[in-house]
Amino acid sequence: MILIYNIMGQVFRKKGQFHTAIQNYTEVLQYNQDYKDALLNLANALTEIGKVTEVIEKYQKILELNSENVSAHLNYSFALLLSGKFGHGWQEYEWRRRLLDTVDRHCNISR
Repeated sequence: MILIYNIMGQVFRKKGQFHTAIQNYTEVLQYNQDYKDALLNLANALTEIGKVTEVIEKYQKILELNSENVSAHLNYSFALLLSGKFGHGWQEYEWRRRLLDTVDRHCNISR
């Protein structure tokens, strides 16, 4: 059931129906509060409607579950910067280097 709600949320988000998408992701999290895909999708949908404080909370939860999630660190940094928390935001933004390193390794690119 949670997979269906998560997919429905993705469909609604792609259609620009962010509030309905958020309802679907929230439904998923009522069944499993640590479901990473739903947390990420919820954070992205909340970003679309400008709920920066809630976005920050979701990314903190995501990073509690997986502290090495480079994309989550990057998106978290954007939310922090948008909220005016520049010191912590720029610190988190440094994770982009890890993302670039990962891309380089997978594509066999040397710098």
